[in-house]
Amino acid sequence: MGNQYWIRRNGKETGPYDSKTVRTLAESGRLSRTDAISPDRMRWVEAASIGGLSFPPEEKAIVPRTDASSALGARLAVSSQPDEVVAAALEKVRSLCIDGEDVRYIAVQKKPVFTLTPDTIALTTRRLIIIRAGLLGKAKIGDWVWRDIGDVHITEGIVGSTVTVRLAAGPVASIDYIPKECARALYRIAQEQEDIAREERRARAMEESRARAGGVNILNAPPSPSATNPVDPFRSDPVEALKRLRVMKEEGLITAAEYETKRAEIVARM
Repeated sequence: MGNQYWIRRNGKETGPYDSKTVRTLAESGRLSRTDAISPDRMRWVEAASIGGLSFPPEEKAIVPRTDASSALGARLAVSSQPDEVVAAALEKVRSLCIDGEDVRYIAVQKKPVFTLTPDTIALTTRRLIIIRAGLLGKAKIGDWVWRDIGDVHITEGIVGSTVTVRLAAGPVASIDYIPKECARALYRIAQEQEDIAREERRARAMEESRARAGGVNILNAPPSPSATNPVDPFRSDPVEALKRLRVMKEEGLITAAEYETKRAEIVARM
């Protein structure tokens, strides 16, 4: 993006101005929150949606809570993210969601110098999404389901925080200039989603172990033809079967009740 910008106010265009002049105009009240700004006189956005601009208190209009932002509750009610910015980002993210997928949190870049196209990071009940804005309204979107994410952490700097996503397979993605309070909220929610994904992986692994040990169907799936008459691994050698059964109980693969029931069956055959 270039460093010259035009301002449109009441249908009249002025400029070009450099970024420092634009910030000065905003701070002095000569640039209104509802004025439009463009780097090329083709793409125009409201000044209020641009990070890095400060307006006098009397210029701050009271914006009613919109359905788009209030739908996420108090977690989005942070000073660093105006309603109109959240609403625009939420609209993008929701267009990417599938049935049953809910948005849990959204954070938008806020660079020290204003930008017309801030990047966005969003957490849903299914995945983590990063939207990198590009020229002419184009965007590059990256998304990862929670089970494929190894770790999400934040690094706080003097101006904002960097959120880093490390995948279980190794690659890393990151987004910088996230307001600190937003990054912290995002981190907390990411940890919650990681815990849920971790528990799902553990439950899946337990079902698979049970299936290998005793022919139990995984997650109540119908048995395959080859599993119609599974071989019971505990029928060959009762002594060995008791050892294996005890190991399964100690590793948490079966419950105490299941252990006692199976043990009684094996002992009865000895």
